[in-house]
Amino acid sequence: ALWLSRYCFIVTSVLLLVLARWFESPRWYLIGVATIATILLAQQLMLASPTKRAGRINAAFFNVNAWVGVVFLIATVSARYL
Repeated sequence: ALWLSRYCFIVTSVLLLVLARWFESPRWYLIGVATIATILLAQQLMLASPTKRAGRINAAFFNVNAWVGVVFLIATVSARYL
């Protein structure tokens, strides 16, 4: 399951960059995409250690994914209105 999560992380990051280029998005959107990629990388690093994985799964998937949504909203609104 973690390999699938890592694969989805890479696909998400690449598709967000492709969309940014396709729509000629401003710098704010690119900063948001970079922030999202960093957050998703931190999520994967939280689960890298098998000994501490069980206690971190909820934090990694629920809390971190909530922050991804918030950052994406802020990046999209900033790109549109700033």
